[in-house]
Amino acid sequence: MGQREHSTNPIVIAQTTKAFLGDMLADDHGHIVTVASVAGLMGTYRCTDYSASKFAAVGFHESLFTELQVKKLPFYRPSSLIPSCSLF
Repeated sequence: MGQREHSTNPIVIAQTTKAFLGDMLADDHGHIVTVASVAGLMGTYRCTDYSASKFAAVGFHESLFTELQVKKLPFYRPSSLIPSCSLF
């Protein structure tokens, strides 16, 4: 798998979230937006590395959402942006 995709997508998303989450928890509000791709919802031909990194981004977002919901943190407003393209 490509090192570029794996360092750019899930690792940076996790690091950025961790950098801001502490302040968001202290302030009792925040909004985290995860940008992924339709390739993170289904495998894409000849894009295995890219799809895997986007699956990781979507999985990170879903797991973080679940953890904050279990802790009953109502301020957390998650958004997952899943862009796609159309050739039509």
